[in-house]
Amino acid sequence: MRNSLVQRGMWAKLLAMWAATACLATLGAGTAMAAPPSADTAFPGAVPSWANPANDQGPAPAATSVEGEIYLPLREQAGAERFATDVSTPGNDLYKHWLSPEKWISTYAPSQEDFDDVVAHLTSLGLTISAVPDSRQYVVFRGSPDQVNKVFKTALHSYKFQGATLVGPSTVPSLPSSLAAKVAGVSIDQGRLMTKPGLKKQDAATTGSCSSYYGQNQQTVPPAYGKTAFSTFICGYTPKQIQSAYGLQDLVGAQPDNQDSRKPDGHSQTVAIIDAYASPTMRSDINTYSKTNGLPAMTDTSYKEVVPSPSEFVDQASCGFPSGWQGEQALDVDAVHGSAPGANILYVGGFNCSGGMDVAMSKILDHKLANIVSNSYGNVGEALPADAIAGEVNLQLQAAGEGIGLYFSSGDNGDEAVWLGYAAPDFPASSPWVTAVGGTSL
Repeated sequence: MRNSLVQRGMWAKLLAMWAATACLATLGAGTAMAAPPSADTAFPGAVPSWANPANDQGPAPAATSVEGEIYLPLREQAGAERFATDVSTPGNDLYKHWLSPEKWISTYAPSQEDFDDVVAHLTSLGLTISAVPDSRQYVVFRGSPDQVNKVFKTALHSYKFQGATLVGPSTVPSLPSSLAAKVAGVSIDQGRLMTKPGLKKQDAATTGSCSSYYGQNQQTVPPAYGKTAFSTFICGYTPKQIQSAYGLQDLVGAQPDNQDSRKPDGHSQTVAIIDAYASPTMRSDINTYSKTNGLPAMTDTSYKEVVPSPSEFVDQASCGFPSGWQGEQALDVDAVHGSAPGANILYVGGFNCSGGMDVAMSKILDHKLANIVSNSYGNVGEALPADAIAGEVNLQLQAAGEGIGLYFSSGDNGDEAVWLGYAAPDFPASSPWVTAVGGTSL
């Protein structure tokens, strides 16, 4: 576990800068008389850093199906941040005085009227609404490049980034000022489709035997860093080893003391896990794993799923296919059950690895389906448009205000400098409103 690298003060300054930039875009050049207000409002925070001339591959193919999101502003941004801080700070009078989802939504969520206006505008211009959350914080939509270009008065191009070809805006998107007043940000790029599993199967013939502990076995490799031999990968820790590493081996299954009604094995807790798509055999798979490792079997009560039907899966090739996510899902479920065998697990699947992940998160937050959310996905650095980051942060504020802990993996790629050309932590782990968890060896 590590401290977040982005401080609340920095977020406040960034949000203020984005707002100021958007306001400046509506003003004319300085003259003796004030210029008339522009008919459109620009959203510079919708342009990702990789959508630049050096990576430009020309107009996006006409047949591309583009997913986008419009984020609506919270009714009281500063109040939501203040409340999230107060209920999360020991010693504060409001510490742990969380709001119910209904109360949080009625206090801070965008108004139904503004939300309806945004949806009506998008559908009137031919875009299809994919999903909307009960909190009304965003709208997920789809359309062709031509449709998106007309709605946002931009030109979508293809860009090379990290070995992939992504669609993004070549000019700053804009909306009519009357509608823009009800919009906090826009996302019409495919950068989030880079969120996909990186699981690899080892070949014993080329990597040697795996090790039960670090340094047990060595493999010979071409000279690097002044060495020709390196330790092989760990075969994988068992649940008992994980429990032992964190001092739980004598506590799992123990009765609670008088000070805490919760057992140290996760009893009375519900851990939600979010990934894209859904494995059709997860329940039987986790019970096979449980039997092998001496864990209690999971039942209809202790393991549940909220998942889209396979017919609703989209962007499968871009996201690494449903089969590519099944190993990630199994790894996440096995890890939670192995370290907290008394906890209930709720798996919530997204219809893709982009907006579908936000929808999955909102399903948990809008109905408080869990008190802990464990996510092993993340973006490469913070190479997302500022509007998308701000939109996700507002979901994290909702979680904090409701007393739901969000845990995100910090990634296994160091500072991402090899991909980005500069050092950056991975988002969402870098957000101050979540707990970043990292480290893959003991």
